[in-house]
Amino acid sequence: MSSYYFSPSVNEMGNLASGIYKYDFDEDPSLVNPSFISGWLENNVGELNVLLHCSFSGENPGMSDQEQSIYRQVFLKDFYKKLGRKMLLGIGSGGTTPGEIVTSDWTELRDGDSVIRRRALLASPGEKVNASRQYSNYAQEADIALRELVYKYNITKGGPRQIAGKDAPL
Repeated sequence: MSSYYFSPSVNEMGNLASGIYKYDFDEDPSLVNPSFISGWLENNVGELNVLLHCSFSGENPGMSDQEQSIYRQVFLKDFYKKLGRKMLLGIGSGGTTPGEIVTSDWTELRDGDSVIRRRALLASPGEKVNASRQYSNYAQEADIALRELVYKYNITKGGPRQIAGKDAPL
């Protein structure tokens, strides 16, 4: 398992990816590996730039701990949302295997009045549906944490600045 970890001298994104892997996926390392996380972080830094109105780029963007925490939540929100959707792939309608959702079932057909009635049924949730719900809950938790972190970040960065006078920066 140590082959997945990046050495501290590799890059900032690699270190952030290792931290995410170590603290968020330690119970189920089969979901993702640090190289995937690092690649995602490097390729999607634009999401953080838009969210915080910054200009991070490259392997060593110079993020503070607060900015790294925000970016971690951006990754977790996106990852769990996609994983929840992926779990629902292959679930059809009208199937009899566990975990499939029955979307409709014919209950009545009459020829004289041309009445066709349907009723919607939901099969007992199987493993895929339960897993998808759990991943959706994780994505919602990450979204809530992300909103709180961005709010706190913007409050601290949005403080009044002195632009003139003796103490103003040059």
